[in-house]
Amino acid sequence: GSYVDTSVKTITAGTLNITANNGAGAIGAPGNGIDVAVTNLTFNTNNGNAFINSAGGFTINGASTTGTLSATLVSGGAIAQSAAINGLTLTTTSVNGTVLGSANTITNFNVTNTVNGNVSLVNTIGTLTITGISQTGGGLIDVANTGALTISGGITTTGNIILTGSTGYTQNTDIDVSAGAGNITVKADAIAIVSNAGNNAFITSGVLTLQPFTASTPVSLGGTDGFALSAAEVIDLSGGVTVAGSIVIGSSAS
Repeated sequence: GSYVDTSVKTITAGTLNITANNGAGAIGAPGNGIDVAVTNLTFNTNNGNAFINSAGGFTINGASTTGTLSATLVSGGAIAQSAAINGLTLTTTSVNGTVLGSANTITNFNVTNTVNGNVSLVNTIGTLTITGISQTGGGLIDVANTGALTISGGITTTGNIILTGSTGYTQNTDIDVSAGAGNITVKADAIAIVSNAGNNAFITSGVLTLQPFTASTPVSLGGTDGFALSAAEVIDLSGGVTVAGSIVIGSSAS
């Protein structure tokens, strides 16, 4: 069955493990998440979504779901982890950072972080899709997927951004990645900027670096092999880099 919050009560514990075992087993509901006050959190669902709220920060000790489902975590503090999150769409709201460094297999990733702290994710899956990252504290954004990386929603900070998709990187139509005065680095063995009407796919007054994940991958402008950028893609990314900024394509080993 499912866990449903029918009151304003909060589950308080040092370590909490919530598991919904039966078919369509969910944890909380949209707009009515389960309220917790914990240090360590593990949650597992069976063909149901998870909605969990916490007034303070916590560490994820593991999470999984059966089926292509989602977890929405709202925290008044930082979110960290000590064990992997497997097979789900993850949406987090945090204060002072969301740092997920375990061997995750997240399918879709969305983060809103305020005040301070970094947003980071280590992940391995065929394709990870970032549906949006808002980092108003100016901290680092660092997302690394062993596999492809697709950007389908805007990414915004005033700090540095590092986006890694080992097999490929795709930035969808009119999606912008903005770092203010921070630097932007994209690492992937193939890159595709679908189209950008504003010619500002990457916005920075710092350094924009586009480089292969594998050092030996050939780099070309207007070519079709290896790490190739078409003339249209160069135009799509060039307008967002200000006069004070610069663009680096490739690396010394490419």
